[in-house]
Amino acid sequence: MYRLLVIYILLLGLGTVFSLPLLGKEIQLADIFFLLVLTAITIDIKRRGFKRVLFQPPVLIRYFLLFFLLFLFIASIFSLNKMKSFLELFAMIYLVILYLWVSGIDIKEKQFKSILLLWLYLSFGLCLLSLGGFVLYSFLGKNNSLVQFYPTMQSVIPFSRICATFPTMNMFASFLHISIIFLLVLIVISGWRKSYILISFFILICLFLTGSRNLFGICISVFLILVPLKKSKIFSLSKYAVFALSILLFFSLLVTTIWCIFPVRAYLDRQNNNLSMSINTAPSLYAVLNKMSVSLISKNPLLGVGPGMFNQNLVASINWNDVKSTYLAKGFNNKDVFLDPHNAYLGWAAEAGVPFVLVMLGLLYAIVRFMYRGYLISKDSFCGFFSYACMCGIIGFLVNGMYIDILTLRHFWLMLGLGTLSANRCLIKDKS
Repeated sequence: MYRLLVIYILLLGLGTVFSLPLLGKEIQLADIFFLLVLTAITIDIKRRGFKRVLFQPPVLIRYFLLFFLLFLFIASIFSLNKMKSFLELFAMIYLVILYLWVSGIDIKEKQFKSILLLWLYLSFGLCLLSLGGFVLYSFLGKNNSLVQFYPTMQSVIPFSRICATFPTMNMFASFLHISIIFLLVLIVISGWRKSYILISFFILICLFLTGSRNLFGICISVFLILVPLKKSKIFSLSKYAVFALSILLFFSLLVTTIWCIFPVRAYLDRQNNNLSMSINTAPSLYAVLNKMSVSLISKNPLLGVGPGMFNQNLVASINWNDVKSTYLAKGFNNKDVFLDPHNAYLGWAAEAGVPFVLVMLGLLYAIVRFMYRGYLISKDSFCGFFSYACMCGIIGFLVNGMYIDILTLRHFWLMLGLGTLSANRCLIKDKS
C-alpha cells in the first residue's frame, strides 16, 4: 500500500498534463490509478478483513462522514440535473475512500518521512517547471499551459500567473500550502538543511507568482505551527513576522473582497499643486459571486440547487449591472459564463444546502479534534508534531475556503488522511 500511495502522489503532481479522451481535464491520471488502488483495497479486505485495511474512525468522525455523504445524496436526488449531481456525489465518495485508505495505511516512521520528502521534491520540480513556463511566456512570448494571463485583470495583477500542472493558480497555491507544512515538520524534526532552504526559496517565489489569495491561509497555518516552538530564536522571530504579514493580508483582502480597488489613479493639479488619488469602488468579483450565492441559498436553503449546478444557475442569478461595472466587464458574456463560487461555504450551501455545510464543518472539527488528541499524547514525537502541523494546515485551509473550494481538492483529503494516520499512531503507542 505504501508504494501505491507513492505512485498516487507522483501522479497527482502531473495534474492536468494529459487530457484524457472524452473526459477532458476533470479526471486526472491519479484518479484512473485509484481504480487500481480500489482493486488492491478489495483484495486486501478479503485477505485481512475490513478493519485492518481501512481506518476505523472514532464514532464522531464516523457519523459525520455518514451524514456528509447522506446529505449530499439527498441534495442530488432533488437536483434538476441528476446525472451531473450524482457525478459530484461519486467524486466525493472517492475522496472519502481516499481519506479512509490513507488514514489506515500501515507504514513505518521512516516511510512516513519519505512521503514528506517525496512531496517536497515533487513541489520543487513543479516550481522549477512553472518558473520555466513563466520565463517562456513573459520574456520570450511563448504560450504554454504552465501560466495563465487574464487581460481583463491586468490592472490588478500585471504579470502572468503560474499554475504549473494544475487547472488553476489557486489549486497550485493550495498544493504548495501543504508543501510548506511538510517542510516545517521536517525542519523541526531533522533540523535545517541546504536542500530545505533551497526548496523554501523557490516555493515562496512561486506562491507570489500564483497571485493567489491562499497566502493568507498559509500564513495562518505557519503562525500556528510556530506558536509552540519557543526554544529556537529563528522560529520565534519568524512567528512575529508571519503574524504581522497575516494582519496586513487580512485588511488588504478584506478591502479587495468588497471593492475592486484597482486601478488606482493619481491626479496632479499643477495649478493648485494638489495631488489627489481615486480607487475603483466597483464591487469585486468575490463580492458579486458571494451576493449571487446568497441569492441561490435563499431560494432553497435546505437542499440547494443541486451539487455541481452552481454554474447552470449563474446567469439567472447574477446582477449584470454589478458585473459590468467591475474590471472583469470585458471578460463577461451574458450567454456563456463559467465561474466557480470562489467560496467553499457559500458555494456548497448554494449547491447542497446549509445543513450540508454545517455537517462539513462538523466533520473537519471532528478530524481536527482527533489530531489534537494525538498531539497532546505525544508532543515531542514525530507523529505528535505532524498531527499538530496537519491540524494547523486544516485551519489555514478553512480560512482559504472563503476564496476557493477546498472540499474538492484531492491533496487536501490526502493531508487529512496523513494527519489522521499520524494521530492514530500516537494513540496506539499510548495504549501499548
